[in-house]
Amino acid sequence: MTPPPKTLLLVEDDAAVRQFVAMALEDEPMRLQACASLASARAWIEAAAHAPDAVLLDLMLPDGSGVQLLDDAALRARWPATAWVLFSAGRAAEWLNDAAAMRRRGVVAVLEKPVSLSRLLQVVRAACASAAPAVAGLPVKASGGVVVNAPPDAGIPDSVDDLDGSDAAAADAVARYFEGQAPLFEQMRAFSGPLMRRELAELSALAMALSGSPLAKADDWAEARRLAHSMKTVLAMMGFPTASQEARQAELCAELQRAAGLVDACSALTKAAGRWPPAA
Repeated sequence: MTPPPKTLLLVEDDAAVRQFVAMALEDEPMRLQACASLASARAWIEAAAHAPDAVLLDLMLPDGSGVQLLDDAALRARWPATAWVLFSAGRAAEWLNDAAAMRRRGVVAVLEKPVSLSRLLQVVRAACASAAPAVAGLPVKASGGVVVNAPPDAGIPDSVDDLDGSDAAAADAVARYFEGQAPLFEQMRAFSGPLMRRELAELSALAMALSGSPLAKADDWAEARRLAHSMKTVLAMMGFPTASQEARQAELCAELQRAAGLVDACSALTKAAGRWPPAA
């Protein structure tokens, strides 16, 4: 008898990352339920008849932190066998360096974005099988059975040309994140290009508003940080490593509430956007 498909709950606000996960799992015997916010995740949780086998959870969401789900004792009691995998481009929570604290929350693995198709599949398959500590080929940074992957794009490789979007940069992204599958890379680029332009327009408008307001709201700084945080991952996967670093700079400026630096980073990103895939 064929076993029923596993269920993965993906809580991720970035549409491009959700698309990447969907592409990675397209041929897997798995049900994927994607939610873009804490509110939508909570709504799905309340309506769900059965617990998912695993949750792939972003930490930075538009209406709060994924940690709020992890720290929900009632939810953990309701889903005692569910494996939680953290999926983030920035590990801000101090307890992420504490394997015991992660185990108490049901966390079996941490994936740092951007991640390759093979790493994503490895960890998701193992988490759904309740065997995440046995995943092979991932460097372990914490003891006690918590698997942490090393991000595959630490810095800009010397082999990539200075020009973002060059053939060399594209080939590097295909090899790093798409297992050499150029059609999947092109599909991701076509999907992500218009999204990146819209997010850049939103980020630039926020940067100008923040620079002109001595009483900027904390929520505006948080939204600027979230937009830049998302862009840095997707730009790296699209073969624009230098623009990804500019987005990282924008994220840091938003975190530190440095309006002038945020405006400068947005200006650099706007210049770089001339080489991004055209808007639909």
